Amino acid sequence: MNRVSTGIFLPAFFLYVLFLITISMFKTMDILMPQIKAMQHWFGGDKNMHLSLAFILGLLGCFASEVFHRPGKFLRASLVVMVLAMGLSVDELFQYNAPHRAFDLRDLGYGVLGLSLAAVFYLFISFVFRRRIGATR
Repeated sequence: MNRVSTGIFLPAFFLYVLFLITISMFKTMDILMPQIKAMQHWFGGDKNMHLSLAFILGLLGCFASEVFHRPGKFLRASLVVMVLAMGLSVDELFQYNAPHRAFDLRDLGYGVLGLSLAAVFYLFISFVFRRRIGATR
């Protein structure tokens, strides 16, 4: 990715993280629950929502990580998945003590699966575009 497109992903990643934190806080405080339930329904259920939102988070995180030229793409994508998985774990553990929330290990599993699929997709896209660009030169 060139510097211009990388510059778009970094703020998009942080805005998306803020969005996810806001949704989690609202759900914990029982604010906007009809809208959050509608969003879950739109995604096809709670687990699909965890998978999809984590996939977007992971993809944005991988592309945003391109501001760091080292380590290589595979290690960078792996680090992104590990750091974001820790963040998802903290959110799930917080729900264990929250009055309106319930801890569900499957939510964490779907979240980590979404992050992992995003990293694989990112690496595949990077490989395909690198081969195409190399073939046209």
